Amino acid sequence: MLSRTDQTELLEPLHAGVHETPRWATFLARLRQRMRADAAVLVAGGHVLHSGLDLDQLREKADLPSFGAPAYAALRPGRIYAGEELVDPVRAAARRRPPAFARVLRAAGAEAQGLLVGLRTERDFAAADASVLAGLSAHLAIALDTRARLARAETSAALSADALAAARTAWLGFDAEARLVAASPACPPLLADAGIVAVSGRRLAGLSGEAEASLASACAAFGVVDGAPIRLTTRAPMDMLVVPAAQPSGAAVAVGLLRLPPSPSPARHRLLMRLHGLTETEARLAEAIVGGASLDEGARICRLSRESARTYSKRIFAKTRTRGQPDLVRLLLTGLGGLDTSPPPA
Repeated sequence: MLSRTDQTELLEPLHAGVHETPRWATFLARLRQRMRADAAVLVAGGHVLHSGLDLDQLREKADLPSFGAPAYAALRPGRIYAGEELVDPVRAAARRRPPAFARVLRAAGAEAQGLLVGLRTERDFAAADASVLAGLSAHLAIALDTRARLARAETSAALSADALAAARTAWLGFDAEARLVAASPACPPLLADAGIVAVSGRRLAGLSGEAEASLASACAAFGVVDGAPIRLTTRAPMDMLVVPAAQPSGAAVAVGLLRLPPSPSPARHRLLMRLHGLTETEARLAEAIVGGASLDEGARICRLSRESARTYSKRIFAKTRTRGQPDLVRLLLTGLGGLDTSPPPA
């Protein structure tokens, strides 16, 4: 059982620890202090987190298996095990006294499981220490499940961001007052290049008067209109399509979608070569054309003569089965060749 003090000192940091960096650092430090242990260990999601003295040395002194060993999977969730229960019986009988002591709890939630371990030298743990671990069992299972769900959500968000970036798409989320509530990573620098400032909790600054009024109207009218194309600024041609957004939390009512400008990259260059059987020079010329260059401009970019560029363009049209530059641009912007497969920046 946990005392009221334990509930404050241990349960609060246990549940808050799913958001902490490093994970559960406060909880483990307090648990170690509460149990008067030399180390407190939490094994969760393939990570070994601990507070206290050298972990490997203490584990070896207690003759515990390596954390993650199959022996731990056989432990009954919620039961507190003494270290000697996990030691080979023959080995345990051969020694006079354990050089270190351990108490081990396996917690298993609906989606995740983990271990909570106390390690101590000099003297064994008391029954009250085991009682503290037992009282934490159900709460630890909940915390592990919460962390597993958060990890899945973080992974999904990261994959979504990478997929949108590859599709050359950026987005902004707005509330009913046209205030910015969220934005994809590529959006603020893209807008900044056009002189538009995007700050969370505020309206976009630097819009033309017409764009500001259109955005406010579109955000206020959702559920009535299907979408609104808006020219954000007259200083640089930049259009945004405002569409209704899902509202699971009631925070955002509209999403503004922007297309990122074409960005030649080695990865996209190789993709064009593999997709359409282009040579390196053909892929470079195709990228230049898709980027808005005329054939003569593409020749200069690729350091080709005008006649060579015409020859290469005919080969490109034949290999891609297109009927000229407009058809080629359509294919490479709407097909897989329009994706940017460069790895995201670290």
